[in-house]
Amino acid sequence: MDRNIPVTFKTRYGLYNAGETAGFAPAVAAKLVETGVADAYEPVAQVTSEDEPSTNVDLELMTVVQLKQLAQERNITLKAGLNKAEIIEVLRIALEIE
Repeated sequence: MDRNIPVTFKTRYGLYNAGETAGFAPAVAAKLVETGVADAYEPVAQVTSEDEPSTNVDLELMTVVQLKQLAQERNITLKAGLNKAEIIEVLRIALEIE
């Protein structure tokens, strides 16, 4: 049995919206990327709870999309309309990054 290959959609596809990531059989994932519907998934830097978590990820270097994805992965709710600096502030507080 093959493992699912994650892709991130560039446009709406079936039940998936642009920007969402989902896993598919390798042949399906390859076809989605090949046809331009999706990109190969690129994981966001992971934040760990080790002694110096700020060395593992630099929130300032991440895009707004990556910051929102990190928040979603960590089950952190962001209010609509926040700018990048505000999102970073919420993430720092929630993830206890100094």
